[in-house]
Amino acid sequence: LDTQIDNLCDVVDFSAGGARVRLVDPMADISRLTLGLRHFGFFPARVVWRQGDELGLKFDLAPETVVGQMRGLLSKAALAGAF
Repeated sequence: LDTQIDNLCDVVDFSAGGARVRLVDPMADISRLTLGLRHFGFFPARVVWRQGDELGLKFDLAPETVVGQMRGLLSKAALAGAF
């Protein structure tokens, strides 16, 4: 059973391997999620730690894939004048 819950968060740290996010609204314990970043795409991930309102995420995608996805989307966004 797939459940979609939209929750705003602040990205505190982002790397090719994962991210640290701060949730705007607390949510129930979850083990998997998809981090969606405007202009940058979607990154399926698993939660590897939780401390208060912060989550540590490890992306399901290989680091090279994340870098390639970011590079491609940055180029498209720059051409479209998104920044």
